[in-house]
Amino acid sequence: MMGTPKSKSELKECNIIEKIELLNLGKEIGKELDISKLTVIFEKTKEILLPLVEWLDKPIFADKKWSIPKKFQDKRGLLLFEASFITIWLQRSGRWFISNDLYNIYSGSGEKSPREFEVSSAELTAALKKRIKRFLEISLRIYNQNFLENFPFIENLAVYQALILSVLPKFFENVNRVIKEREDRLQIIKSRLNSMDEFTRSLDPLASRGKSIQMKGYSIFGNDPGRSSRYTADYFCKEAINLFWQIANERHDKERFKEYDGERSFESIKSFLEYLASQLNEIDESKRGNRTNVKSLFGFSSGRLPFSKGELKVIKKAVDSALG
Repeated sequence: MMGTPKSKSELKECNIIEKIELLNLGKEIGKELDISKLTVIFEKTKEILLPLVEWLDKPIFADKKWSIPKKFQDKRGLLLFEASFITIWLQRSGRWFISNDLYNIYSGSGEKSPREFEVSSAELTAALKKRIKRFLEISLRIYNQNFLENFPFIENLAVYQALILSVLPKFFENVNRVIKEREDRLQIIKSRLNSMDEFTRSLDPLASRGKSIQMKGYSIFGNDPGRSSRYTADYFCKEAINLFWQIANERHDKERFKEYDGERSFESIKSFLEYLASQLNEIDESKRGNRTNVKSLFGFSSGRLPFSKGELKVIKKAVDSALG
């Protein structure tokens, strides 16, 4: 199982000051071919990678087929370097885990205790230096055990290449590989999720067929060019709005008002039902305010009469037309 963060900490990018400090340190160490700074290099590497560990780590012994001692069963880490003679992981605790002498762990014949395989940066440096010839083999692709004896004048260069320039790039390559695997997995997850979204949309007979429910709305506005005043809610047929025109004609000059014919388009069942629900809420609001007739509702933009038989027919016809 890939990393599952437990902390609330948020991943942050390295800021420009941190980047400059790292680059300056790298140039300083490289100029002197300073192997003594290997521990410092591992500490700086840890600062960069540790925030990633909880997102990318996995059980260290998940792929082993033999029986794992209980002390090691729950070990997790981010794999950074792997060779036949040493494997390096970084754990969430910030400790390095090296699995180089596994025989000692399982047979009990070695002098080291299992705890020694969880090491500090200084201990990791010491472990790598003990295996300098093996690192030379893999970093320079040579198998001559007398390489340093033949070229004593470039010993510092060779050791620097073996312990630093061959190890740190592998750290980057392995973490990058883990990220790539996760990105590939996320692409597959996203593809399957998209299929779920497409399937969900296909279940809506409007969205899946590119159709919509079309309904006209009729309302009365004040005929004042300077401002827009609504005198009624929307109604779905002429008969319903004509009741309000009677009141308008009784109270005022007809020229003071104008009728607005709008049209609503609903491209999903959800939006259509939500609109009908909002109209029912308007009706309930009218009842609560004791505005239940044409006279009491005229002059208000909120509140409406209950759906008339004509309106119900219009709604049914619109639905049948869109879904038929």
